[in-house]
Amino acid sequence: LGRFKFFQNTRLHKAKNLLAGESEGIQYIICDLYFTVPDQHKKNKVSGRHRTLMILESPEGNLPPFAMRPSSKFTREMEGYRGMEDIDFQIHTVFSNQYRLMSEDEPAVRNLFEAQILDYFSQNPGLTLEANGRFIFLLHHPQLLEATSTQYEDLLKKGKEVAKVLF
Repeated sequence: LGRFKFFQNTRLHKAKNLLAGESEGIQYIICDLYFTVPDQHKKNKVSGRHRTLMILESPEGNLPPFAMRPSSKFTREMEGYRGMEDIDFQIHTVFSNQYRLMSEDEPAVRNLFEAQILDYFSQNPGLTLEANGRFIFLLHHPQLLEATSTQYEDLLKKGKEVAKVLF
């Protein structure tokens, strides 16, 4: 996880409820993470976070590095991307209004985010994801999922959709 900028400003404490597998040719891991980040409002303080996330493996491993979050949610987890400009698509304002997309390689990300990908994410608001070449991590819900709920099935379904669109 240290390869993802999302986690560069965090301290990981533990991972629980690990589920790993393969579905429709896509390797994945789903787990609950417990970590802390610097508090946004109090200097020298930390805030605890608990999130269920999914990691997907690209079979070709050639995704440009990028991070994407809902536009309204710039948090301490995004510190690794400070100073990078939001990549907007003038021909697709719905996507650009819904998401903040950042990368150190803007031309490669613009090349990846064709109309079909922009349409998919515009129709699926609220996703947080980051790619680093071979792996993508995905947050669909901003909290832990309930182990007994259908939310895990929903996350797996969403992850497979994202993989099909981006891979």
